[in-house]
Amino acid sequence: MPSDTLTTVRPYPLGTNLELHSDSIDLVCLPLKGSYVRLYRGERVVVAETDIHSGDTIDIHWVKLAASQEGQGWLRESEMKEAFVPVDSVSQAIHLFSHTHIPGFLVICALFVAVWIQRLVRRKQLKVVWFNDINSLYPASLTLLMAI
Repeated sequence: MPSDTLTTVRPYPLGTNLELHSDSIDLVCLPLKGSYVRLYRGERVVVAETDIHSGDTIDIHWVKLAASQEGQGWLRESEMKEAFVPVDSVSQAIHLFSHTHIPGFLVICALFVAVWIQRLVRRKQLKVVWFNDINSLYPASLTLLMAI
């Protein structure tokens, strides 16, 4: 399969800018098997070429990534998907929310609901017994304090 038809079906087309989110990764400088280019967290690369290595038993799809003119190397597509995230803001946001824990997201949702309820209370649209009956916060807090 020619590499130009391969780029139309791959999730990362040629020229896609990626940022490394794992600690470090080694790019293989093919055809020399023993030479590597090491990239560290936060470094940005661009997809330069894609190819199929039918002899590879792990992943037949390989991607050539270029950090600079001298720093280019090949990486299996499966490893690339785990280590790199596209630079665009939508992909960064998806990565942030999918790789953080749920409590952080729940805190954001709780803050949104609290602000929404506060706006309803201020506009007197929320019919809550103590908030609409008393103009000041002090008698309500005194009653709660005495009840506790």
